[in-house]
Amino acid sequence: MRQICSTGCPKTMTEPSTSFDSPWKELGQRFVDKLVKVYLKDGEETWILIHLEIQSQYESQFAERIYVYNYRIFDKYRRRVASFIVLGDENTNWRPSEFGYEIFGCQVNFSFPVVKLLDLGQDWEALVNNRNPFATVVMAHLKARGITDRKDWNGNCH
Repeated sequence: MRQICSTGCPKTMTEPSTSFDSPWKELGQRFVDKLVKVYLKDGEETWILIHLEIQSQYESQFAERIYVYNYRIFDKYRRRVASFIVLGDENTNWRPSEFGYEIFGCQVNFSFPVVKLLDLGQDWEALVNNRNPFATVVMAHLKARGITDRKDWNGNCH
């Protein structure tokens, strides 16, 4: 798997006002959480769009919405799109990761990777010892939602 850039990305990646940030601004109906353009580390002359969606509550049509976002982004830019989902809800059984349908022999199958914050909270000590800032965000989220009574990052019990 190719690595995408982590530093030294084009300036446009951090400019939220650029046109690729939300292709539906003019429609006023649907908005992705974040859409960024990144370049590959190997210098390949191509670009992909990363769609990051953060969801903190159950939504019955969530997987379909992610599919719609993905194909609309592709339709607008004609570039490859990777949709990544972060679930911050409290339902251990809700894990949407695919959407599809079949009619008259025609099939649509769309799957996307999901990170469930509840799963990351299972190893609290690993979060405490992790230097990645996202670990602190996960701990803060779990504490704020009242999901955990484990020790916080200062070692204090709550």
